[in-house]
Amino acid sequence: MTSSTEEVTAALRRSKLFAELPDDDVRALARASRRLRLEPGEVLLEEGSPPDAMYVVTAGELEVLRAGAGAPLLLNVMVPGDLIGELGVAHGRPRSATVRARSAATLQRIGASALDRLLAHPGSARALLVSMSRRLDREEALLRQRERMAALGSLAAGLLHELNNPASAVVRGAARL
Repeated sequence: MTSSTEEVTAALRRSKLFAELPDDDVRALARASRRLRLEPGEVLLEEGSPPDAMYVVTAGELEVLRAGAGAPLLLNVMVPGDLIGELGVAHGRPRSATVRARSAATLQRIGASALDRLLAHPGSARALLVSMSRRLDREEALLRQRERMAALGSLAAGLLHELNNPASAVVRGAARL
């Protein structure tokens, strides 16, 4: 095993998904993966793009954004050990968010076919499901919070309108007097 494969294996082990896999399986993933480097602001995945791989962050930070009314909504910040893109690969659906580098970042790209091999291991299948459900819970909570804030904004606007109407009527009445 080369030192590069050793480094990649150690980086993959920091991810909960790969922590319980047998050493030979992690080394095989390390050999099959490809290292990517991103500069700050560089986009890794575009919302709506096809799911062809998942990624493990080995250095740096990435931000996960979803298009919203006005500005994009920040869903998550990914740090070393985090997985990106496994939801899209597992579902076979287009990417649900855009991912871009917050700082210089290094990732390991693991092709979609590797997911089938991972699911053959109960420990990694469980870790993948936990990772997916946590991420879905986080995204759902953020979207609910955004909806509540939008409803609060509408309520405040309606309240201001109701308060302004009587005040305007008083001003018009006073002007007539």
